[in-house]
Amino acid sequence: MIEAGVELLIPFIMALALEHNDTSYTLKAGAVMLAIIVSGSVLATLGQYYSAKAATSVSRKMREDMYKKINSLEYYDIDKLGTSSLINRLTADVNAVQSAVLIFVRIAIRAPFLVVGSIVFAMLIDPGIALIIVACLPFLIASFYIITRRLMPKYTSIQKTLDGITLETKENLDGIRVVRAFNKQEQEVSEFNKYTGRYADMSVEAGKMSAGLGPLNTFIINCGVIAILYFVGRAVKADRFDVANISAFISYMVQIVTALNMITNLTLNFVKASASNKRIKEVFTEKSALNTYGAEIGAVAPNENAENILEFKNVSFGYEENGFILSDVSFELKKGQTLGIIGGTGSGKTTLINLIPRFYDVKSGGILFKGIDVKDYPAGRLRKEVVIVAQEAVVLSGTIIDNIRFASADLSEDGIVTAAKIAQAHEFIIKMPEGYYSIAEQNGRNLSGGQKQRISIARGIARNADLLILDDSSSALDYLTESKLRTALKALEATTKIIISQRTSSVKSADKILVMDKGRAVGIGSHEELLLSCGQYRNIHESQNI
Repeated sequence: MIEAGVELLIPFIMALALEHNDTSYTLKAGAVMLAIIVSGSVLATLGQYYSAKAATSVSRKMREDMYKKINSLEYYDIDKLGTSSLINRLTADVNAVQSAVLIFVRIAIRAPFLVVGSIVFAMLIDPGIALIIVACLPFLIASFYIITRRLMPKYTSIQKTLDGITLETKENLDGIRVVRAFNKQEQEVSEFNKYTGRYADMSVEAGKMSAGLGPLNTFIINCGVIAILYFVGRAVKADRFDVANISAFISYMVQIVTALNMITNLTLNFVKASASNKRIKEVFTEKSALNTYGAEIGAVAPNENAENILEFKNVSFGYEENGFILSDVSFELKKGQTLGIIGGTGSGKTTLINLIPRFYDVKSGGILFKGIDVKDYPAGRLRKEVVIVAQEAVVLSGTIIDNIRFASADLSEDGIVTAAKIAQAHEFIIKMPEGYYSIAEQNGRNLSGGQKQRISIARGIARNADLLILDDSSSALDYLTESKLRTALKALEATTKIIISQRTSSVKSADKILVMDKGRAVGIGSHEELLLSCGQYRNIHESQNI
């Protein structure tokens, strides 16, 4: 405001200098104007610095809060919003808001103040002629309103198209080996070009709309300037207007035009940022139906002496659009026992175990962990005591030891080595150049599939959880290594284990085996019992032992 204020003084002082027509007064006025310009430059620098600092601080805090919010969402919520969309909201949308904040802090106070101040000073010179400027304002406001209202949905659609580009890129990079193997590079490029072409067309259309706002405002203002010059000319001719004030009057008009152009740019940035802000707000206002994040203290205390550590009671589950995936599943698992789960692809094995730590909630029935319903169990504690090692091994970029220590920050090196030995990872790790301190590259691309799985299993074992779930996580291991792994896992007598596998050899030594088929439990018992009583299990076993 001070910067804008000193700018407004310059034409006024210039008019006074011309009016006095005195060299001494002119020199003094020039010195004052020079001091104002220097102080204005200092204030402009400070204003730019603090505007940038404010904008970057807002974007940093927004990203931190949004990342925290994303990590509080459950599987279902992330599926609904979309991974690629969340990435864009965290990057491109926040950048748009940052840009708008920067311009807002720099211009939103300064430009209107210049407009109002110029009108006030113009009225001090000649109130009647200054009213012409006021008469232009309704037309300017109308042009802002009409164009911005049409632009808002355009920018929203543009951001959604950008989500599609990100998704196409992510899928292509994730499946790059498949694309190369089937020589589909040209097809993928063609698909990508469709998205970028659509994005370009929509951006050009929005650009045409926004490009019209500046010339329209300039036309309205120039009409006002013409009217002002006409009436000033008549006033000068009639000796009702001092010629010395003409330059000041025109200077104020120029300042108004400049300020309105700033407001135009501010408006266009705000329209784009508003679309982005709406998408960001959707993330913050997303409320998980599970409501589990950060719940460390539950209303019901776990029963450590419960007879069954895990119990499924007539559990049914399904996604809203796909009907039921699991139907009426029931079983019991005592502490220290091992449960094997086997079944064909799409039989619901992974869905079943994802219900235990409440990645999803059951539609009907109940799941008891240590004697209480998982919905009443302290959520943070539940996910510490139940560990799932997925089939798709996740290896983070960093050292091998840090990957295993991800299970628990205070894990000792001896504990890490012990977990690696049980997971059959120790042998190949010590053969690496730096042993446990060797670097695993992004997505573990310098490791084989079996090595990544063993590191993931070691991470799960290192957590020392009450319930360890291996979701087909040894599928990339050879039979000898898997046999050694099964033998080593038996030594973890205090840990209850669930082993999901496509191989009967992987589960036949379990205390009990649950056979899944089309979302239903069609058999439960030991290996020998199921060979006699369950046709599906017998067929799987015989097909693998021909």
